[in-house]
Amino acid sequence: MNHIDMPDSLLIGRWDESALNTDTDAHTFTYDDELSELPIQLSAQEASGNRTVVVRSGDEIRINALLDDSLCRVLIGEATFIDEDLIKRLVDRFGSERIGLWLPVQLFESNWSLDSESNADFNVIAVTNPVPRWNLLDTAGEPRDIDAFYYAKKMIAQGAGAVMLEVSNPQDEDLTVCAELSEVLGDKLWLSSNENEWDYWVRYSGVTRLVLPRDDALDLSRLEVVVEEREPLEDIA
Repeated sequence: MNHIDMPDSLLIGRWDESALNTDTDAHTFTYDDELSELPIQLSAQEASGNRTVVVRSGDEIRINALLDDSLCRVLIGEATFIDEDLIKRLVDRFGSERIGLWLPVQLFESNWSLDSESNADFNVIAVTNPVPRWNLLDTAGEPRDIDAFYYAKKMIAQGAGAVMLEVSNPQDEDLTVCAELSEVLGDKLWLSSNENEWDYWVRYSGVTRLVLPRDDALDLSRLEVVVEEREPLEDIA
């Protein structure tokens, strides 16, 4: 069992209108000003009013234009798969606090198969990916066979200041994988999901930065209970 330290505070953002338009490359979110006076949001230093722009597939020219034209932070998607040195170049020019990653993920599939090659005397049944891990997805939703945990750590080492995970239709195993990454990245880790059980993400994975759908009805009481406990809790692994 892993023990996750409860966060002292949460920071919450909401997708703006552009996030509802799937035809545009750049999605943005802003901090939820309505939560600024609530005890759940105690870390206001990040909420400077600037936009965070998620560029799903734009190239370096597009990203530089966004950074030159505004004070926004840019989270970069597929372009880093093509050019892994992109993060370092952008950090050198604009600073770590304005550069991050957008990583859509899903669990690696686990399959059972007959292994007839490992031993000439007998066959065994082997499972692929016995430990839950996240696989990176491209903008079309196709798996890239890249481990999100190690990729995120590599990009953070190059100077990325934030990582947003986009998790669709999460399962219990997603909480376990997120907990492992949360222990490493801390408050550099953001989470967005199409499920609204946010208190489970906070309780069992330790994530402290959430981006909610624009019209999501946030149950503050459930989140406040998790934050007020502030005790190490066992994860579901």
